[in-house]
Amino acid sequence: MNSTTAAASPPLIAHPFATTFVAWSSVAFGIISLGVIGHKAFVDFSKLRLGCLAMGALIMCVDILNTLRIGSLISETNWATIRATLTILFVDLMMAITLNVGQRFYIKGEHVNSLYKISIAATVMTNVMTVISIILQNLLAVIKLGSVFDGISRLMWPVTVAFAYWYAFHPVINMKSGIEKRPSAVVAIGVW
Repeated sequence: MNSTTAAASPPLIAHPFATTFVAWSSVAFGIISLGVIGHKAFVDFSKLRLGCLAMGALIMCVDILNTLRIGSLISETNWATIRATLTILFVDLMMAITLNVGQRFYIKGEHVNSLYKISIAATVMTNVMTVISIILQNLLAVIKLGSVFDGISRLMWPVTVAFAYWYAFHPVINMKSGIEKRPSAVVAIGVW
Protein backbone atom coordinates (compact mmCIF):
# COMPACT_ATOMS: atom_id res chain seq x y z
CA MET A 1 0.00 0.00 0.00
CA ASN A 2 1.07 3.56 -0.59
CA SER A 3 2.10 5.03 2.74
CA THR A 4 0.97 8.54 1.75
CA THR A 5 -2.68 7.67 1.25
CA ALA A 6 -5.30 5.75 3.15
CA ALA A 7 -6.83 2.68 1.55
CA ALA A 8 -9.94 4.60 0.44
CA SER A 9 -8.29 7.92 -0.50
CA PRO A 10 -7.44 8.88 -4.06
CA PRO A 11 -3.82 9.33 -5.09
CA LEU A 12 -2.55 12.90 -5.12
CA ILE A 13 -1.86 14.20 -8.63
CA ALA A 14 -0.50 17.63 -9.54
CA HIS A 15 -2.25 18.20 -12.87
CA PRO A 16 -5.32 15.97 -13.09
CA PHE A 17 -6.21 16.66 -16.73
CA ALA A 18 -2.67 16.33 -18.09
CA THR A 19 -1.95 13.24 -16.02
CA THR A 20 -5.19 11.56 -17.07
CA PHE A 21 -4.61 12.47 -20.73
CA VAL A 22 -1.08 11.05 -20.72
CA ALA A 23 -2.25 7.89 -18.92
CA TRP A 24 -5.07 7.23 -21.39
CA SER A 25 -2.69 8.00 -24.28
CA SER A 26 -0.47 5.25 -22.92
CA VAL A 27 -3.44 2.89 -22.92
CA ALA A 28 -4.25 3.83 -26.52
CA PHE A 29 -0.65 3.26 -27.61
CA GLY A 30 -0.65 -0.07 -25.78
CA ILE A 31 -3.81 -1.19 -27.54
CA ILE A 32 -2.32 -0.30 -30.93
CA SER A 33 0.91 -2.15 -30.05
CA LEU A 34 -1.03 -5.15 -28.82
CA GLY A 35 -2.97 -5.21 -32.09
CA VAL A 36 0.24 -5.17 -34.13
CA ILE A 37 1.80 -7.93 -32.02
CA GLY A 38 -1.43 -9.95 -32.18
CA HIS A 39 -1.61 -9.64 -35.95
CA LYS A 40 1.98 -10.83 -36.34
CA ALA A 41 1.43 -13.65 -33.84
CA PHE A 42 -1.55 -15.01 -35.75
CA VAL A 43 -0.19 -14.44 -39.27
CA ASP A 44 3.21 -16.00 -38.58
CA PHE A 45 2.65 -18.13 -35.47
CA SER A 46 5.40 -19.08 -33.05
CA LYS A 47 5.43 -19.79 -29.31
CA LEU A 48 7.63 -16.75 -28.77
CA ARG A 49 5.18 -14.42 -30.52
CA LEU A 50 2.26 -15.92 -28.61
CA GLY A 51 4.18 -15.37 -25.36
CA CYS A 52 4.87 -11.76 -26.34
CA LEU A 53 1.18 -11.29 -27.08
CA ALA A 54 0.25 -12.65 -23.64
CA MET A 55 2.88 -10.38 -22.03
CA GLY A 56 1.42 -7.43 -23.90
CA ALA A 57 -2.06 -8.30 -22.63
CA LEU A 58 -0.77 -8.44 -19.04
CA ILE A 59 0.96 -5.09 -19.44
CA MET A 60 -2.25 -3.62 -20.88
CA CYS A 61 -4.15 -4.81 -17.81
CA VAL A 62 -1.65 -3.09 -15.52
CA ASP A 63 -1.72 0.04 -17.68
CA ILE A 64 -5.52 0.25 -17.52
CA LEU A 65 -5.54 -0.41 -13.77
CA ASN A 66 -2.97 2.33 -13.19
CA THR A 67 -5.05 4.73 -15.25
CA LEU A 68 -8.21 3.82 -13.34
CA ARG A 69 -6.34 4.29 -10.08
CA ILE A 70 -5.59 7.92 -11.01
CA GLY A 71 -9.30 8.70 -10.93
CA SER A 72 -9.90 6.54 -7.84
CA LEU A 73 -12.12 4.22 -9.84
CA ILE A 74 -10.43 1.26 -8.16
CA SER A 75 -9.51 1.07 -4.50
CA GLU A 76 -5.89 0.83 -3.47
CA THR A 77 -6.48 -2.54 -1.82
CA ASN A 78 -8.01 -4.02 -4.96
CA TRP A 79 -5.34 -2.41 -7.10
CA ALA A 80 -2.55 -3.90 -4.96
CA THR A 81 -4.12 -7.36 -5.07
CA ILE A 82 -4.63 -7.32 -8.83
CA ARG A 83 -1.13 -5.90 -9.37
CA ALA A 84 0.39 -8.67 -7.25
CA THR A 85 -1.57 -11.31 -9.14
CA LEU A 86 -0.50 -9.88 -12.49
CA THR A 87 3.09 -9.79 -11.22
CA ILE A 88 2.95 -13.53 -10.59
CA LEU A 89 1.59 -14.12 -14.09
CA PHE A 90 4.16 -11.76 -15.61
CA VAL A 91 7.13 -13.44 -13.91
CA ASP A 92 5.89 -16.94 -14.75
CA LEU A 93 5.27 -16.04 -18.38
CA MET A 94 8.60 -14.24 -18.68
CA MET A 95 10.34 -17.28 -17.23
CA ALA A 96 8.56 -19.66 -19.60
CA ILE A 97 9.46 -17.55 -22.63
CA THR A 98 13.07 -17.04 -21.59
CA LEU A 99 13.69 -20.66 -20.63
CA ASN A 100 12.08 -21.82 -23.87
CA VAL A 101 14.33 -19.55 -25.93
CA GLY A 102 17.37 -20.54 -23.86
CA GLN A 103 16.83 -24.27 -24.38
CA ARG A 104 17.53 -23.79 -28.08
CA PHE A 105 21.10 -22.68 -27.32
CA TYR A 106 22.02 -25.86 -25.47
CA ILE A 107 23.04 -29.23 -26.83
CA LYS A 108 20.14 -31.66 -26.61
CA GLY A 109 19.97 -33.14 -23.12
CA GLU A 110 22.19 -30.46 -21.51
CA HIS A 111 19.57 -27.76 -21.09
CA VAL A 112 18.63 -28.71 -17.51
CA ASN A 113 21.61 -27.43 -15.56
CA SER A 114 22.20 -25.54 -12.31
CA LEU A 115 21.19 -22.17 -13.85
CA TYR A 116 17.94 -23.71 -15.03
CA LYS A 117 17.22 -25.09 -11.56
CA ILE A 118 18.14 -21.78 -9.88
CA SER A 119 15.79 -19.95 -12.27
CA ILE A 120 12.92 -22.31 -11.44
CA ALA A 121 13.63 -22.11 -7.69
CA ALA A 122 13.75 -18.30 -7.81
CA THR A 123 10.45 -18.23 -9.70
CA VAL A 124 8.80 -20.47 -7.11
CA MET A 125 10.17 -18.31 -4.26
CA THR A 126 8.90 -15.13 -5.92
CA ASN A 127 5.47 -16.67 -6.41
CA VAL A 128 5.34 -17.88 -2.80
CA MET A 129 6.33 -14.45 -1.43
CA THR A 130 3.69 -12.74 -3.56
CA VAL A 131 0.95 -15.19 -2.54
CA ILE A 132 1.92 -14.78 1.13
CA SER A 133 1.69 -11.00 0.78
CA ILE A 134 -1.76 -11.26 -0.81
CA ILE A 135 -2.99 -13.60 1.94
CA LEU A 136 -1.56 -11.48 4.75
CA GLN A 137 -2.83 -8.17 3.40
CA ASN A 138 -6.28 -9.22 2.22
CA LEU A 139 -7.44 -12.30 4.07
CA LEU A 140 -5.73 -11.78 7.42
CA ALA A 141 -5.51 -7.95 7.35
CA VAL A 142 -1.90 -7.98 8.56
CA ILE A 143 -0.90 -5.01 6.41
CA LYS A 144 2.60 -4.30 7.73
CA LEU A 145 3.84 -7.89 7.52
CA GLY A 146 2.12 -8.34 4.17
CA SER A 147 3.91 -5.22 2.91
CA VAL A 148 7.24 -6.76 3.92
CA PHE A 149 6.52 -9.87 1.83
CA ASP A 150 5.27 -7.66 -1.01
CA GLY A 151 8.52 -5.71 -0.91
CA ILE A 152 10.55 -8.92 -0.93
CA SER A 153 8.64 -10.23 -3.94
CA ARG A 154 9.11 -6.91 -5.77
CA LEU A 155 12.85 -7.16 -5.18
CA MET A 156 12.97 -10.84 -6.13
CA TRP A 157 11.26 -10.79 -9.52
CA PRO A 158 13.98 -8.82 -11.36
CA VAL A 159 16.58 -11.17 -9.86
CA THR A 160 14.50 -14.13 -11.00
CA VAL A 161 14.32 -12.80 -14.54
CA ALA A 162 18.06 -12.05 -14.47
CA PHE A 163 18.76 -15.70 -13.60
CA ALA A 164 16.57 -16.77 -16.51
CA TYR A 165 18.43 -14.49 -18.91
CA TRP A 166 21.73 -15.76 -17.54
CA TYR A 167 20.59 -19.32 -18.21
CA ALA A 168 19.27 -18.48 -21.66
CA PHE A 169 22.33 -16.65 -22.92
CA HIS A 170 25.04 -18.50 -20.99
CA PRO A 171 26.03 -20.60 -24.03
CA VAL A 172 26.40 -17.43 -26.11
CA ILE A 173 28.44 -15.65 -23.46
CA ASN A 174 30.53 -18.73 -22.69
CA MET A 175 31.70 -19.51 -26.26
CA LYS A 176 35.43 -19.57 -25.44
CA SER A 177 35.88 -23.10 -26.70
CA GLY A 178 33.97 -26.00 -28.13
CA ILE A 179 32.19 -24.09 -30.89
CA GLU A 180 31.95 -27.29 -32.91
CA LYS A 181 29.81 -28.84 -30.16
CA ARG A 182 27.41 -25.90 -29.95
CA PRO A 183 24.15 -25.65 -31.91
CA SER A 184 24.35 -23.36 -34.93
CA ALA A 185 22.01 -20.81 -33.33
CA VAL A 186 24.55 -20.20 -30.56
CA VAL A 187 27.34 -19.63 -33.03
CA ALA A 188 25.17 -17.30 -35.12
CA ILE A 189 24.08 -15.20 -32.14
CA GLY A 190 27.60 -15.21 -30.72
CA VAL A 191 29.02 -13.91 -34.01
CA TRP A 192 26.25 -11.33 -34.31
